[in-house]
Amino acid sequence: MNQNFKLKFDEMKEGNPTDTSATDTKQHDFYDTAGHARNLDFVWPSGERQFFNYAYLVSCRYACEPEETIRLIFTTDTVSLKGLRLLKLYSLIREHSIKVIACVDGRYNEIFDDSDSLVNYIEVFKTS
Repeated sequence: MNQNFKLKFDEMKEGNPTDTSATDTKQHDFYDTAGHARNLDFVWPSGERQFFNYAYLVSCRYACEPEETIRLIFTTDTVSLKGLRLLKLYSLIREHSIKVIACVDGRYNEIFDDSDSLVNYIEVFKTS
């Protein structure tokens, strides 16, 4: 047995098993920064928003015929996106790097850069 054990054992017999100078006076300990849960937030032109956690994304499908669409299947819901130049957006979703997908009214498509993905339609429905 080592000396330290005997000392702690003696303190325990005396009813004082811990050293008071070593105790922390804080009741809770917090991390310096908030956690980084990966969520995908969908925004409609009306201002309505809904987010889903990337952890529950089961699959994602990009189709370019007859119109460009992305279908995201989560465990509880399916999200359908329609728009222009969606392949870049599909890649960002695959990498879990995009945070917000905002729906833009189609009449404003011409004012955006030709390299930007534009979502003109978002539909969320329950996965069957």
